[in-house]
Amino acid sequence: MDERVDRLKSIANIMNDMAVLRRRTVHSTDEWWSEFSRSQRELVGILVRYPKGISIKELARIIKVSSSAVTQRVESLEKLKLVERHSSPMDNRYVNLQLSKKAHMLLRKSLPSFSRQVDEHYFHVLDDGELKEFEGLLAKIAHIIEPKQK
Repeated sequence: MDERVDRLKSIANIMNDMAVLRRRTVHSTDEWWSEFSRSQRELVGILVRYPKGISIKELARIIKVSSSAVTQRVESLEKLKLVERHSSPMDNRYVNLQLSKKAHMLLRKSLPSFSRQVDEHYFHVLDDGELKEFEGLLAKIAHIIEPKQK
């Protein structure tokens, strides 16, 4: 029983540390990324992982909000020309969301600087082997939460 309690405490500590890292990472950078709300950043972060696009319904399922809430967030990003809607040629009711060329350009431009800042502030304590191991462990867990697109 003690092993199970220790495991649950470890999981709680990891989740807390990851939440702190996520919050501080965005606030520690002065990139364009920090200008967006948490929900907008979350949406962009998910859309990055779906280059072929994703439906509003599926996006709502992933972030556990209503389709209308996703639609509001999408509209705010559309106004900024960061997200595009594409109707299915077979069924106009089905809308596929994708990042715009502008969003991809901004991400490509800011990612090296952003990654460098995160490394300097947080990940510098890990050697290259530890960083690769950490990446692999997180990917293993993330695949359960959100399977990769084909």
